[in-house]
Amino acid sequence: MAMVPEITCEEVDFYRDNDDCQFYEADGPNQKKGYLQHPDLCSKESLLEEDGIQLKFTSHPHQFHRTVMVVVAIEKMRHLNGVCSQLFQDNDLMNIFTSIFQEEHITFQNCDVYESDSTFRLVSSQDCTIQDANQKCLTLSNASELQAVHLNGHNISQQVIFSMKRLLGKIGSKKTHVVLCIKKNNLYLSCVKRGEKPILQLEQIDDFPTNNVETRFIFNKMEFNNTTEFESAEYPDWYISTSQVDGQPVFLGNIRGGKDITDFFLDDLS
Repeated sequence: MAMVPEITCEEVDFYRDNDDCQFYEADGPNQKKGYLQHPDLCSKESLLEEDGIQLKFTSHPHQFHRTVMVVVAIEKMRHLNGVCSQLFQDNDLMNIFTSIFQEEHITFQNCDVYESDSTFRLVSSQDCTIQDANQKCLTLSNASELQAVHLNGHNISQQVIFSMKRLLGKIGSKKTHVVLCIKKNNLYLSCVKRGEKPILQLEQIDDFPTNNVETRFIFNKMEFNNTTEFESAEYPDWYISTSQVDGQPVFLGNIRGGKDITDFFLDDLS
């Protein structure tokens, strides 16, 4: 336990801090200076006056730790009975603070804990074009079918512009959830099951909801190095895929790293 020796009038004439600013002086009772005018300290019955201890504040601004020292010194010296030989201990300091400060009870108010559900809502959107790892662009055929086609300078405008909408879903999910819409036609990519196999299709929706988005429209966007994969949220382990052959439809496949291409490059147009 840290112990601080009691400061007495015989031992110390005055105290100075690190800034060499005078804290108090032990002048004789007959010397007159600008002391703190407090009725308990300046009265004839004052213990400070009996002990020949008087306080003097300087014109320098006091910081918080100096103010605490003043309070501790005043409260301690008010209870001096002559010269004390007993050492000042930690419990003495605690007793001083408990006599000065009043403890107040803090009431804790219960708050509602948000519980996530399976609903999704749109929070942001960006325009982009998409190419597969073989640099085939995604285009829309006359039959409103999404295809992967190699395009060059004179027909590059045929590639479709997607509005990729990001969704907020379950709390704690590490996946990024998105909806893919062909911006010009309001055609949304969705995953449905035909027979025993899930397929990729386009649905035209003019007023797409911003809340409670159905899972069939949602894809888990996963990034690896500079490429992106789109996994169906409705059918995990099924991905938007393209064929190695030019001009084939974009489809939903369940093979990664094989002959089908599941890696895509995104070009942000926002």
